[in-house]
Amino acid sequence: MLYKSLYRNSHKNCYLLGYQCYKAPDDLKLSSGTAAKIALRNRNLGLEEYRFMVRTMVRSGIGEETYIPRNIMEMTDATFSNLDSLFARSAVSPCQIDILVTTGSLFAPVPSLSSRIVNRYGMKESIKCFSLTGMGCSSSVIAVDLVQQLFNTHPNSFAVVVAVELTAPNWYGGTDSQMMLSNVLFRAGGSSLILTNHPSWKDQRHPEAGRCGPEPRVRQRGVRMCRPRGGRPGLRGRPFDQSSTHDSHAGFGGEP
Repeated sequence: MLYKSLYRNSHKNCYLLGYQCYKAPDDLKLSSGTAAKIALRNRNLGLEEYRFMVRTMVRSGIGEETYIPRNIMEMTDATFSNLDSLFARSAVSPCQIDILVTTGSLFAPVPSLSSRIVNRYGMKESIKCFSLTGMGCSSSVIAVDLVQQLFNTHPNSFAVVVAVELTAPNWYGGTDSQMMLSNVLFRAGGSSLILTNHPSWKDQRHPEAGRCGPEPRVRQRGVRMCRPRGGRPGLRGRPFDQSSTHDSHAGFGGEP
């Protein structure tokens, strides 16, 4: 009984084996000045709306090092490039991945990003795929929490989490101030990481290190997370949704 208890608890750990953050090329960099010029292309924008956008942009603290792709396919290719770098630096190959979780707040392509990743890297048929959307700014944390929960019932597993965000398809061309906030506050980016609950991989050396790539090194051990529900009676539960304004322009906005 003691051995079984220790065996179960050993697989509840979550180790970070690799992490890769997307770094876009300089030609996709979006400075505040360029963003203001793009905003001026909206012929419906009046002086007050333009001042509101510039004022919000300055106060948001976004800075001059943000990026935005020209189209959706460009961001998909960037995700593949990000994963290529992650697998190249890791001792884990794509065929070893047991769990794949993709997440994006507003980016939900069809076919799903997880399907494209599985086909691109020829992952195993038994892989468990999860596509999370609409989770807001906490989507990456929720994705990691999902992996930790799955590790409780899937010992000796490897998981990949891919987080991506893209605002280009949701650009708002109207004059509603709440809808205009998404144009100002959000850009594009992504990251990916490899997790495992295999007890032997917590060591710096592993018998399979030479077979798949560089020597593995556990970068971080995951901690237990508790995610409470923040809903309260009386709220309509639509803090950020897509709709059309009076000028027939679709966009995303928050509750007043």
